[in-house]
This record gives sequence, structure tokens and C-alpha cells, in this order.
Amino acid sequence: MNITEKNRSKKLTSFPIGLALVVCFFMLMGTNSYAQNINDGIKSEELLRYDDAKSVYSKILAKEPANAAVYYHLAVIAYHNYQYDSARYLLDNGLQVNANEPLIFVGKGLLSLMDKNESQAKQDFAKALDLSGNKNAYVMQQIVDAIWQEQDVNDGDYAFDLITKAAALDKKDIRIIISTGDAY
Repeated sequence: MNITEKNRSKKLTSFPIGLALVVCFFMLMGTNSYAQNINDGIKSEELLRYDDAKSVYSKILAKEPANAAVYYHLAVIAYHNYQYDSARYLLDNGLQVNANEPLIFVGKGLLSLMDKNESQAKQDFAKALDLSGNKNAYVMQQIVDAIWQEQDVNDGDYAFDLITKAAALDKKDIRIIISTGDAY
């Protein structure tokens, strides 16, 4: 075997190994890009892709069973699908997992408004705000959204005041801008 044949042989055997390394690298990169978080579920939920959102949330719960915020978002999806008993069940599960998750109380307030129990809704919303330290713009926005969904005109001033506070905390959040229009 001469030098040219040795080099050719060396190139042929090293090529598949290099190619395999490149393919493995891109496969590993691909699995990281498919890692999903709660924001992916929220985006799907906002686009009314409830099945996609439920899939994301289910994967999150498999990894983080104590994530009470996921129970809230699943309950909101159940609410939008007129599955009120399921929404209550999910919120109760979220409450058992983490009794200090403000979003659980936002969900409970939403269902209280649906049941025309405004005093209980106000208590639930107050609890959500207390747990969030009155500094969480997302929680405030979700309360305004709950009031808007149930078209509770009695709480219009409350919703407007709350979204004004949320806007002061986060002026660039598109959800807050939309909820401000809803409050009007």
C-alpha cells in the first residue's frame, strides 16, 4: 500500500465518525429546543390552542408536580371549555400542592364570579394580591382578565384601578395593554 492509498483509507474511515459527531451534536441541540416551559403553554393558551397548551402543561407537571401555576392554567382551559367541575378540581389540586400560589386564588375568584358570588371573588382576588405582595403585574392582569371574562360590570372600577397599577409595574407587557382596553 502506497502513501496515497493510506491517506485515502484514513479519510474514508474518519469521515463517518466526523459525520456521526455532527449528527449527534444537532440531535442534542434539537432536544434542547423542544424543552418546554410554562410560557410555551401560555402562548398556546392565548392563541386558543388548548390541546397544545394542555400537552405542554402535562409535560411540565410530569417533571414538576408541585407547580401550582400549571394547575391554574389547566383550570382556565377547562373553564373556557365549559368544564367547570374540572376547573374546580384542578384548582383544588393546585391549592393542595401549593397553598401560596396567587394564581390559584385568581382562578377561584373567576369561578366565584361565574357563580355570581362577588363577595367570595373579592376575597379570592384579595388573597391573590396579598400572596403576590401586590407587586406582581401578571397576577393583577389575570384578575382583570377574570373580571372581564365574566363581564362583571360591578367591578369595572376595581379592574381599571388594578390594571393601572399593573401598567405602572410593567409598561411593555402586551397582556397588560390589552387588559387595559378590556377594563375600559
